[in-house]
Amino acid sequence: MQQVFRTGDKAPVDGMYICENNGMEKSFHEGETFDTCPVTWKNTTWRKKEDQ
Repeated sequence: MQQVFRTGDKAPVDGMYICENNGMEKSFHEGETFDTCPVTWKNTTWRKKEDQ
């Protein structure tokens, strides 16, 4: 099962993450704080995009 991160958590590694509210992708660097949803501006959860 893939780890899920909440708004305010820190990114464990650099990479693309997917907002679980709407599927939008955003790049975060290691240690960067996960934002609110880029569409609704509400708290959300993020998961790392799997490498293709």
